[in-house]
Amino acid sequence: MSARPVDPPYDPALHERMLTTATVLASVAIEWVRGDATEEDVRRYAQRAADAEDDWKASVGLPVECRAEVAS
Repeated sequence: MSARPVDPPYDPALHERMLTTATVLASVAIEWVRGDATEEDVRRYAQRAADAEDDWKASVGLPVECRAEVAS
């Protein structure tokens, strides 16, 4: 019988940040398709999403070996 992994503790602040970031990314994607967002806007928000993912990995004890970077 294998041991079941332990669920990480719920962190409301981190959860809120990730939801906010996902919402912002969806908004900037819509703006990009409409032609209202610049490449810099997309890069900035993509980096914000990568940072949120790194925060989540650190909060649950996963290694952040390959830090997500947005290509310039």
